[in-house]
Amino acid sequence: MPTTTRLALPYPTVDDEPAGATQMQALAEKLDTEARPVLVTSLPGSPTDGQEVYYVADSAAGVTWHLRYRAAAPGASKWEFVGGSPLMAEVEAELANATSPGSYVLLDAGAPSVTVPLAGDYLVTVGSRIGNSAAGNTMFHAVQFGAAAPVDADSIQSTSAVVQARASHSREFRKAIAAGAVLRSQYKVGGGTGVWAQRFLGARPVRLG
Repeated sequence: MPTTTRLALPYPTVDDEPAGATQMQALAEKLDTEARPVLVTSLPGSPTDGQEVYYVADSAAGVTWHLRYRAAAPGASKWEFVGGSPLMAEVEAELANATSPGSYVLLDAGAPSVTVPLAGDYLVTVGSRIGNSAAGNTMFHAVQFGAAAPVDADSIQSTSAVVQARASHSREFRKAIAAGAVLRSQYKVGGGTGVWAQRFLGARPVRLG
C-alpha cells in the first residue's frame, strides 16, 4: 500500500478497489494516531519529520510543551518549541546576605530553582528586586546550572547609589542545558549587606532532544 511522503499516511489506489474499505480503515487509524499531536511524557524514539507532540514537562504545575520535530535542524536537538508555558519558580520573601563578599553563596537552599527534564537550548529568565545597606556596592543574582560554579555572565547585577534603595532587575539569555539539570539561584555581594526580594527563575525551551 502506498503512503504519503511526510506523515506516511496509507491510501488506496485504483488497483486496490476490492480492498478499499480495509485501506480506508488503515488511513483513518493512521490519521487518528499520527496526524494530530499526542500527549507524551518522553520523546518518541523514532520521530518523523514534521511530527508533533505535547510533552508534559511538569504535570504538577500544568506545564505542557508543544514540540515539532524538524529533521533538518542543526545539531542533536531537533524538537523545536512551538508553544507552552515556561518552567517557573518564584519567592516573594526578602533574602539578606553579608557573608563572603566577592563570592557566590547558596542561600535559601538555592531558591528559586527549577529542573529541566530534557537536554537542549533554553531561554533562561532571572530577576529580583535588589538593594544594599550601603551605597556603591554591587549585588549579583546568578543562575547555577547543575554542579557548575555560577558565573557573572549568567547573572543580573545592581549597584545601589542610595542606601537601602531597591531596584527591580531581570534578563533573559539562551543556554544549552543537560537533561535533569537543576537551575539554582546563587547570590553575591561586593560589600555591605545585600538584599533580594521578589525573586524568580524560569526556563523555556527553544529546541530539545
